[in-house]
Amino acid sequence: MRTLYLNDHLAAAAGWIALARRMARNNSGSELGDVLLGLQHDLAEELPLLRALLRESGGHEQKSKQWLALSAERLGRLKLNGALRGYSPLSRLVEAEAMVAALALRAAMWRTLAAGYGEQHPLGRFTLGELAQRAERQAGDLDESLRSLAGALAA
Repeated sequence: MRTLYLNDHLAAAAGWIALARRMARNNSGSELGDVLLGLQHDLAEELPLLRALLRESGGHEQKSKQWLALSAERLGRLKLNGALRGYSPLSRLVEAEAMVAALALRAAMWRTLAAGYGEQHPLGRFTLGELAQRAERQAGDLDESLRSLAGALAA
């Protein structure tokens, strides 16, 4: 059961990283772009940690799930955004909403793993409890940026 759970979240993480990378590129030079660049780094840093936890649990990676998650992220680009080609303010808002939801899921994952393995379970240079706290903080930070975007859209 643990290995299935970890593989599902490993696949989701691959999609989150792709979304964060694209959002950072499309918002480069802005405060949101800087937040997303840091987030992309942190998400990429966590992939090997999830892989290590999967191996520790006796599991192996299911690359097909990661491929599906990356495909879903690419399909998510095909939304109606008021612009035939390119990036619109609506794209920025919808993608930020998706990333806030992804970060909330990520925080829940780290909390669940901390409950199962123990808050102080070491994983790389972190404990599971520290990863949960970092994810919760980042979800809150991006949610603040989302509210700013929503306010600008309403204006």
